[in-house]
Amino acid sequence: MHTLSPGHVTIADGCNVHALIDGAHALIFDFGRGKIVPALRKMGVQTVDAILLTHPHADQIAIQPPKKIPIYASSESKPHLTPEGVKKMKARPLASPVPENYRPHTLGLTNLHCTLDPGRGFLWRRRVIRVVPTPGHTKAAITFLVDWNGRTLAFCGDAVHAPGLIWEPHNLEWDHWSTEGGRAALWGLDRLGSIAIDALFPSHGKAEFHSPLRVLNAARKNLQRWITLRENIAPRTRVPWLAGEERSKGLTTFLPHLHRFGGNGVLLASENGDALIWDLMAHEVEKLPAALKELGLERLDAASATHYHFDHAGGLEAIRKRMKARIILPKGLAPILAHPERFELPFLPDCLTEPPDKILCPNQVWRWNEYEIETWFFPGQTREHYAFAFVVDGQRVLLSGDNFFPPDRWGGSGGCGRYNQSRPRYFSESARKVLASKPNILFAGHQATFGFSAPYFRKVITWAQFYESACRQLGYTPEGQRRNPRISKKTPEIENMTDFPTRS
Repeated sequence: MHTLSPGHVTIADGCNVHALIDGAHALIFDFGRGKIVPALRKMGVQTVDAILLTHPHADQIAIQPPKKIPIYASSESKPHLTPEGVKKMKARPLASPVPENYRPHTLGLTNLHCTLDPGRGFLWRRRVIRVVPTPGHTKAAITFLVDWNGRTLAFCGDAVHAPGLIWEPHNLEWDHWSTEGGRAALWGLDRLGSIAIDALFPSHGKAEFHSPLRVLNAARKNLQRWITLRENIAPRTRVPWLAGEERSKGLTTFLPHLHRFGGNGVLLASENGDALIWDLMAHEVEKLPAALKELGLERLDAASATHYHFDHAGGLEAIRKRMKARIILPKGLAPILAHPERFELPFLPDCLTEPPDKILCPNQVWRWNEYEIETWFFPGQTREHYAFAFVVDGQRVLLSGDNFFPPDRWGGSGGCGRYNQSRPRYFSESARKVLASKPNILFAGHQATFGFSAPYFRKVITWAQFYESACRQLGYTPEGQRRNPRISKKTPEIENMTDFPTRS
């Protein structure tokens, strides 16, 4: 327990827990593991009037406080902290995107009042505790302002950690590719910077007494750089889009033996009337027989996928059952699709009920009828990501999944996020493979088909260096990640997903 000023004490207990003391009464900001209560008793405090929470992370309130102490949080915290909300959050479907809370509470709290919102202050001992929204570490995050001993104190949670730094900035990844969370956090820093604050107290790190504005401005600068780089993987690079010939709704021909089908599917046709398809969604399988008939193909022989997301691998089980086709999978995808419920990853499909008919090793060349197909280990949007390269109708084609897009589609990539176990350097490694191969046509997911552009992929390599630097400056470890308890404390640098962290 440390005394920061008369009547203001703090204790490090999983997070920085603060208490203001007025006679025999105290008000607690965040709770940690609860050590603050017995410490206050030793100081003569008879009543803890309330606990105010900056945001609904488990390290802010790891245990249920004594029932007689009311807990107050923002209204948006309710789904994160009530027993009903916690139960719903723990029962996330396999196909769920990144979580709304990377450090969710495990049990849910009682005596909880989710009533703290901007415009409604909290009255305590003839003082008004003001609420300032500072989203980022969840949309529900807030900062408390208190006038104390002639100074304005700000208990800001994880809005900022230290000069230039944000604690565990993967919490700003509200989805797997955009910067919505980062921009919200930037707005919160701007909001705090517009207020005359004398002392800033973050949930992790040291209290900043002398120059809170310097701390906020430094964090804002690094956060803006992170946002700019995350949004633009290869800015101002010209990438030629290829249109193809639309045959019917959902079916487009690019080469005599190569077609797009559905949202992500790529269909390769053989001279013997067989077809091989990649990345089909589950709901598209029922329309596949009509597409094969339109193309003059007799049967679907096999299916595969570039990565484990349900919009790329979700159709495999239905293809096997309905079309009686073989399933051919890269080695790293097989364990995920066999038991998706074991993995803490986003956008997972339902399981494959039987093992794949053929397993492909990374960088293996395999033959399908008249085609030789290279299987590349191709990390990017996800760590376990694959690309398929082959020559068809005299053109060298690359099926690249969701790693790379023209700059006018999602800033040029499907996202580099911690919950997908991505790293900036993965994009660089995969971009180098494309530069060495020089394919004529690239089939990305989500209807993006484009021609090879060496300047684009060279710029990706440069981007990866700058983006990793931006991540480090903002608060990630040198390995490009900050500890994430929803995934693992230490993630090994491996290529096989069988060693990925699993659900508890």
